[in-house]
Amino acid sequence: MVSTQPGFMGGREVVTVAFNPEIVAFEDILTTAQNSHCADYVYAKNDAQKMAAKKLVSDNKVTSTSKFRLDKNPKYYLSKTHYQYVPMTDLQAMKANVLVGKRQLPDAVLSPRQMEFANFIAKNKSLKWTSVINMSFEKAWENCESLISK
Repeated sequence: MVSTQPGFMGGREVVTVAFNPEIVAFEDILTTAQNSHCADYVYAKNDAQKMAAKKLVSDNKVTSTSKFRLDKNPKYYLSKTHYQYVPMTDLQAMKANVLVGKRQLPDAVLSPRQMEFANFIAKNKSLKWTSVINMSFEKAWENCESLISK
């Protein structure tokens, strides 16, 4: 299992990744992050991680971890749009937030049902929508469907 937390370290916006090295290798996580253009800079916990990171990322973009500060407003860009009311998985919300931050529509990461719901929200702004960012996917759908059925 892999879990992530957004925050700040060394003056940079970062994501900490918790993982079990017996299940997934640090190098695999780094390769995936690099392929997703998410490994611009790497904070490594030990010398072995530093060496692995330096093989994949430029040598001057790897350093030891420093004090981590949790992001108090995760998915900031998403929270500024009507997409904050659309139920998404954690991965979808992360990708949608990145797209919105780049001034792109997040539609490509949404299912047809989610897109239909996003369009409904945009047309019905007078309803009292509640942000579903960081809400479980199932609870978010229940919350939204209960509002529509009123």
